[in-house]
Parts: sequence; structure tokens; C-alpha cells
Amino acid sequence: METINGIIISINEYKDNEFIFSILTKEALYSASITKNKRKENNSLNLFADGEFVIYKGPTKYFKIKSFYPKKILINVYESFDRLLVLDFLNEILSKIDYETIIISKLYDYLNFTLINLDNLSIDCNLLTLYFFYNLLILLGLDPTYTKLYKKEDVDLENIDVTIKIDKKVFLVLFRFFSKILHDFLGVYLNSYYNFK
Repeated sequence: METINGIIISINEYKDNEFIFSILTKEALYSASITKNKRKENNSLNLFADGEFVIYKGPTKYFKIKSFYPKKILINVYESFDRLLVLDFLNEILSKIDYETIIISKLYDYLNFTLINLDNLSIDCNLLTLYFFYNLLILLGLDPTYTKLYKKEDVDLENIDVTIKIDKKVFLVLFRFFSKILHDFLGVYLNSYYNFK
């Protein structure tokens, strides 16, 4: 048995009776399975739920989830269509990046910060989206410098101030710019790009 603390970043059906979860921790990315019946017993096993997992090595290449104790479950995001779009973006981009070359602990910190604040409806979700995207590009070894588009003092994505709001036009310009960098240098195309129009 092993206990890990992490965030569920993907859930996929496997065969007829199982789900495979990708769990991001500060140390690594784990793949663990659970039967459909066991998942029904713990309805907190949802995308982007954060908590403590007790896992063990099963007969397959995946770990098995014995139990899950949630620490943080998103609730308020479901009241806002814009925040659901951000979850869709996070889900897509996290499924398309290469985890072999990334600093997992930093990715975990950026995602955790984004999710905690995304559930606070008083914080601008556009700002949080840009913050995560910008810092992820840096982790991927790309240069998302945007100072030709906006002054850093107007839009500071390194030293984020969650009390400010980003204008929708500013958000769209920067989101498209970051998407173009991701596509041009890594060949990753985001379908969620069109949701933010």
C-alpha cells in the first residue's frame, strides 16, 4: 500500500468495468484504476478533485485505488459557464502535454493554485487561465514573453494579483498568442481555443 496526495487530471473508461485515473502529485504522475462499482461508492472521485489516495500495485501496469479521502472538491465552478470553459481548457491541455520533460512539482503547484482560486467566484477566471497557461509554457521550455502586446505592469502573470480583473479583449489576445506558441513549437492544437471567442 502507498498513500499519495494528488489531483485527478483525467478519467478514462477502461474495458467494461473500470476507470483509469491520472493523478498528479508533487512528485509524479500516477495512473490508477478503480472499478465502476467502487467509484459509485465514492462519488467524490471526479475530475480535478484533490485529496489523499491509498493505492496498491495490481496485476496490471496500473495501480489500484483502495480508497480516496477528498481534501478539496470543486463546487462553485459549476455555477459559472465561463469557469466550466476553463476546466475544459485545463482538461484538454493537461491531456496533450509531455510529462517526461516537465518539472512535476511546479506543474502541481500552478494547477493547485489555479483550481483553488477558480472555485472562488470573486476571482477573475480569465486571469487564472492566463496565469496557468503562461507558466505552463515556461515549464515546457517555451518563451511566452508578451511584452510586445502588453506592458508587464498592466498584465503581470508571474506575480499574479488575484484582486485584478483582465479585460476580455486582453484575455483573448494573450490566449490566442499562447495557443499559437504551443502550436508552432510543440505542434499541440487546442480545440478549447474556440470556446473562448
